[in-house]
Amino acid sequence: QNTVLKEIKPRVGFFVVMDTKDADAIGKLKNTLLDIKNQKNATARYVVVINNKVEYNNEIQGLFGELFDHYFTMHHIVQINTTFPTKYHLIDEAFAHAKNGWI
Repeated sequence: QNTVLKEIKPRVGFFVVMDTKDADAIGKLKNTLLDIKNQKNATARYVVVINNKVEYNNEIQGLFGELFDHYFTMHHIVQINTTFPTKYHLIDEAFAHAKNGWI
């Protein structure tokens, strides 16, 4: 029974829209990534951070390296250089990095 339950467990991916207007943007992103990492029922198959400021990319990559093993959890940074009407459009832009499974 345990083997079957492991095999049917859905693979989960996350899209995180980083709020670069927040004074503690990296701190809040780290908390979100820690929450993703520490989930009990599912291991993240991938995490995509959507960011609109290039100056955060090195810190984001550092967080990925610190918190996730790329072998188990793929990670991507999607750099947005244009303005979109809603957050949903940002997710559409980043969706190319989605893997099959649950989102």
